[in-house]
Amino acid sequence: MSLRKTIQKTAWPNIDICPANLGLQDTEWELTATIEEGPTAIAGAFRMLRIGLEEVRHDYDVVILDPPLPWAFWA
Repeated sequence: MSLRKTIQKTAWPNIDICPANLGLQDTEWELTATIEEGPTAIAGAFRMLRIGLEEVRHDYDVVILDPPLPWAFWA
């Protein structure tokens, strides 16, 4: 899915959001699983984020990532 397609305008000028969705929960688990596989796997896992941000990098001066604490830490 294109990151650009998920971006939504807000009530504040010049501030857009990309809301979380249930599909991101699977990504969290995949990223956590790659930690055990080592640095090469971790780099590959973050490639999707890098590709998504590259798509919109000229549209924004700043991008803030605010991920929730992984559910695994609550258990």
